[in-house]
Amino acid sequence: MGPASRNLLRSLSHPLRRDIVRSLEHGSGSYSTLMVACGLDPNHDSGLFSYHLNELINSRIVQRRTDRYQLTDLGRQALSIAQSAEVLGRVRLGTGLPTNKKVSSRASDTRRAIDRAKIIQVAPAEEALIRICMDDCGVQQGRVYWGLTKKTVGVDKVAAVWKLQDGSTVFEVREPGCESIGWAIHHLREDGLYTLGGVVEIEKEGQRALVTYNEAWMGKTMRVYPLPLEVGRKWIHESRSLQTSTNPMVTGWESIEGTSTYTGEVVGQYVVTIDSSRFECLLIREVVVGSGAIVRGDGEVEIQDPSLRVLMDRYLNPQGRLRLEYLWSTEEAGKRSMTREEAERKAGPDFERMAYAGRTWYRTTRVPLDEPRPPEAKKWIKGE
Repeated sequence: MGPASRNLLRSLSHPLRRDIVRSLEHGSGSYSTLMVACGLDPNHDSGLFSYHLNELINSRIVQRRTDRYQLTDLGRQALSIAQSAEVLGRVRLGTGLPTNKKVSSRASDTRRAIDRAKIIQVAPAEEALIRICMDDCGVQQGRVYWGLTKKTVGVDKVAAVWKLQDGSTVFEVREPGCESIGWAIHHLREDGLYTLGGVVEIEKEGQRALVTYNEAWMGKTMRVYPLPLEVGRKWIHESRSLQTSTNPMVTGWESIEGTSTYTGEVVGQYVVTIDSSRFECLLIREVVVGSGAIVRGDGEVEIQDPSLRVLMDRYLNPQGRLRLEYLWSTEEAGKRSMTREEAERKAGPDFERMAYAGRTWYRTTRVPLDEPRPPEAKKWIKGE
């Protein structure tokens, strides 16, 4: 592999960048449809998405034409190289054609061991007895929680805790290993867990930008999930959020105003078994519909029409700690989140289809809990 190919692979070193490039393989896409195709929430992940999309544009892999994005000739070359590298990686990991064992590295040996460990089973519980209340969601400083917030993928380390006079708790979370680049503030109350806002720092080519998001700027905070949670509980809530960038040269935008509607229910109680660990969990199913407006650095405004985004399945144990999560996408009358073909390509062997709320959904992501995580997160996830 020559220097040019290695440079292209470095440009695609982040999995989100590879997802963006794959999403453009068969044609151009708008900012919002690309985000959804990558399994992101436009109302909460725009800063992260903009950063990696701009990196691809600066690398001349992706180009913008008015309000749509497409691969350049260099981008198609990068995609081809990345796909070849992935095939080679599968061969070396023993999931493709046989190869000489001498090429196996310590990293690939570790990957095989992890793959073998991913034995996950989900079965309905005989009795639905779990009821999650505020007291079950104990928040302790220094602890690491998996999926406590609305982020689809991530771990959160509690950096500070404030107990209020009404018995509720306000706390700050940061991502383990990246504590210095961002934080979020949450409010745990008797009636639910709320997100208040946060800040993320982004750096590109020596320039920095602070991306701030405020979930309460219209006086109505965003509830992550209501409490108490028990089988049969249903809810619907709307939220308005505002993200602002201190440096559009880095993020590509000045502000993002979003509106989302969350319709959810506790579908049932299940037993989740991960290898030899057994967890009693409630299955939380939530449909997210979002819209918004993006003001770019040049003053251009891009309107995101209301569209059906995603369905999220979360398995929560009585401590409110997420054990397993599925992300589903669907297609509907031009207001699509993802076609079946796109979903199959993204999901790979995890692809699945189901009917819910009068629509057909395609499972695009399964978040397994035994992937490599920061040591402190691994310990907490295992319940030690």
